[in-house]
Amino acid sequence: MILNGIIILHKCFISMRRLSGLLILTILNNIGCNKVNQLDVSYENENTNHLELDSTIVKIKVPGNEMLSLNFRDRLHSPFPIDINNTTHRDREMMDKIPMLTNDQVMLYIVINNTRRDSIFFEFNYYLIKARSTELLFELDADRTLKIVSKESFKIDNLFEEYQRFAMKIENSKEEKLTKQLRTIFQKNNRWISGLENDRKKTLEELNKYLFYSHLQKIDSENEDVDAFIQQINGAIPSPTLSELIFEHVKNRIDVIDFKKLNENNFTSNYINLFSHGLLLYLRQQDNKGKNKHKASRLWLKSTAWFRENKSFLEKELRSLDEVQFKSMMKELTLIDTSLVRTSLAKVIDMNPFDFYLIDFWASWCKPCIEGAKIMTKKDIPPNVGIISLSLDRPNKIKKWKNLTKELNQEISYLINEDRNLKAFVDSLNLKSLPRYIIVDKSLNLIDESFLAPHDPEFSPSLTSLE
Repeated sequence: MILNGIIILHKCFISMRRLSGLLILTILNNIGCNKVNQLDVSYENENTNHLELDSTIVKIKVPGNEMLSLNFRDRLHSPFPIDINNTTHRDREMMDKIPMLTNDQVMLYIVINNTRRDSIFFEFNYYLIKARSTELLFELDADRTLKIVSKESFKIDNLFEEYQRFAMKIENSKEEKLTKQLRTIFQKNNRWISGLENDRKKTLEELNKYLFYSHLQKIDSENEDVDAFIQQINGAIPSPTLSELIFEHVKNRIDVIDFKKLNENNFTSNYINLFSHGLLLYLRQQDNKGKNKHKASRLWLKSTAWFRENKSFLEKELRSLDEVQFKSMMKELTLIDTSLVRTSLAKVIDMNPFDFYLIDFWASWCKPCIEGAKIMTKKDIPPNVGIISLSLDRPNKIKKWKNLTKELNQEISYLINEDRNLKAFVDSLNLKSLPRYIIVDKSLNLIDESFLAPHDPEFSPSLTSLE
């Protein structure tokens, strides 16, 4: 949910770049990535291996004991996060690199706010980054304000603020009234843009259109003006808004579109490309994975030139869990109990016989995980279902894990003891976000690789329906 520049998140996302640092944000409906802290396993971002050849250096002066995230977009319109964590007590200049930006794009600056127990808040700002910048320079003040040092970027919060306030009204107002208000915001932003002395006016005008049509699509999911706008986009500007626009466009049409006619004989190559990106964003959601889901759209996507050019990476993004490999891996999974005794998941199941098991992958630093665990204690769990809590906390956090698992009344609770092979385990499980809930039977056969979260109204009925 977006409210006045603050995001309330109910899921922690693990970056494909590394499993350490700050929780990253993807402003998409149930998409994204956003990164989790305390897990220090290094990842290489596979996007950079074959999609980008040049790099842009990002430098930022950071006060001591400060964490922040700079979230860019790659050519897949997916988040490309840089997490900055100054663990010293003194100011330091931190440096990282991103793929060279071939187009202007929007960067998100994200600051975590832990002032409430029941939710995680993120305050964020938007910056427009110029294409083909070789170096981006920033400075973080003691009050956590991000200052721009180089001329390659500038702050554009004004473009988003009215739309963010407007988004809160959509569910409770009439369509005609909302459309009128939305056009007023669009025109107001264009007046603001026209008064700027800036060489990026055309880019800002295009971003304003992204915002307008993205919100218009929320008001009317079948709006033909939205279709017409997306079909004429040329030279897309990577941004959270564009990702959301094309994702929702695909989501609203995936069951009715004729993929046999979705080709360059009927549509522009730019539209085919954008639809491909939106379809990838949609299909790689955990709930949309699987051999029998959206078969026609998968076949169409795999037939595109874009998919063939990036096949090795994109196939991994779309894969569902291999049931045989999953079963073998889970049987041998090494665990540590609260007495620091090693065991295996197979032995845990033998000691706790149920017909089915809800496996809760969580961590002590993940607030949505803790929230989910608390909700589960208040649910009526069917007598044939056991809950196994498996923590991804690092070994140096064992004391915190032990105290918290006791506080949460997690009866079957273990720490995953796969320190050396944790990257391989996360890869095999396709574990990109926490919390993650999986259903298996007593033989560790995979029943549901992405089960509902405890706050979902269908959580308890779905457990009860297991046979």
